[in-house]
Amino acid sequence: MNNKATFLICIAVIGFSACAMAEYYSGGTGEPNDPFIIATPEDLNDIGNHIEHWDKHFVLANDVNLAQYTGTQFKIIGTWLDWWHDPNSMPTFRGVFDGNNHKVWNFTWDSYYENYIGLFGCVGNGGKVKNLGLENVYINAVNCYYVGSLVGKNVGTISNCYTTGNIDGTGYWIGGLVGLNIGLINKCYSTSNLHSAYGTGGLVGLHSDNGVITWCHATGNSSSNGACSGLVSWTESGAVITNCYSTGDATGNDFVGGIVGYHEDSNVINCYSHSNIIADSYTGGLVGYNLRSTITNCYSTGKVTANYVFGGLVGNRHNDIIQASFWDKQTSSVWYSPGGVGKTTVEMQNKSTFTDESWDFIAETENGTEDIWTINENVDYPRFVWQLVDCDGSFSVDFTDYAALTNFWLDQNCADSNNCDGTDFDFSGNINSIDLSAITQHWLRGL
Repeated sequence: MNNKATFLICIAVIGFSACAMAEYYSGGTGEPNDPFIIATPEDLNDIGNHIEHWDKHFVLANDVNLAQYTGTQFKIIGTWLDWWHDPNSMPTFRGVFDGNNHKVWNFTWDSYYENYIGLFGCVGNGGKVKNLGLENVYINAVNCYYVGSLVGKNVGTISNCYTTGNIDGTGYWIGGLVGLNIGLINKCYSTSNLHSAYGTGGLVGLHSDNGVITWCHATGNSSSNGACSGLVSWTESGAVITNCYSTGDATGNDFVGGIVGYHEDSNVINCYSHSNIIADSYTGGLVGYNLRSTITNCYSTGKVTANYVFGGLVGNRHNDIIQASFWDKQTSSVWYSPGGVGKTTVEMQNKSTFTDESWDFIAETENGTEDIWTINENVDYPRFVWQLVDCDGSFSVDFTDYAALTNFWLDQNCADSNNCDGTDFDFSGNINSIDLSAITQHWLRGL
């Protein structure tokens, strides 16, 4: 081979290598130890252009503002085709997106007759979205199914994420965080306000197929013509909701409840609702209609306003199990429920009401690792232990919580009903070494 030919081959090899090593986004290779770096709005939008990367790893380097993308300009990440396709062959997002505790601002979407809408259209089997805040979302989805601020359909795992904003639509299955969930949602919340034609939930629209929602809450208001709830509009097929709460109002025609509107073949365990409910029928403070499902260790306090087939805890029930669950007869303005036990406000703020039914309260176990509930008696209703020590609502105990505790310790003036923003662990009215020890233990336990 002559020198000229050798030179040309070398140039070709170098050129090919340079192309193969071309960088995407703001750096990284997409491998677990070298994730793609997302640092700009253009980076985040570009993920939607590279289906070949939807099984890779990504990390958000800083807060990102998507205000420049309006209408349908943003490239939604991950898709889902019709039901007859093989789910394993779908171009869903099956990688890992770590928000790195940063925020994405101003995600908007405005469309007609499109399904699976969210920053991520579909998170598939093995896919994970974590440590991400999505703020000031606005979605207008006309005749669209499966719409969520963060994810349209979740088959994977969503953890430590939150959303704020508004969703309006005339379709089905709208959620503040996720439209349709058949995967795991853990330690997430939404403050979004929502409206749709049917199936609106403060956190999730439709919750199905053995999906799990745990340690989550929703505070935004939801409304729809039917199947509406402060947390999840509709459950079915073995879905589970545990250790969750809702406070946003829910308004609809039928199947309306604080935690679930229509609850079929599923389980709600250790949950509570302070949501006010307004509907026509099949309406309850916790669940609108309970069919072949279980409700265990739950309570509701919100006002229930309906015309017929309604109750303080559940509106109607059939072939189900409701155990150790209560509603406040006074605050709900309803003295009847086909399931659950009605109590006065005084009784609902008394620890013995719940411990008599074997609820797991703080100090009820030796090492505290199984404690779920705590209560400031005669002042408040039961709350979750994590609410008491998680001062900033991040679902984890960290230096922010320590800073809050330190400030109150120095001030020594926090004898209020909010328990010093959750730092007064023993309800003594001041911060001391007991509270410091409690937060330390929860940090070590990985709360």
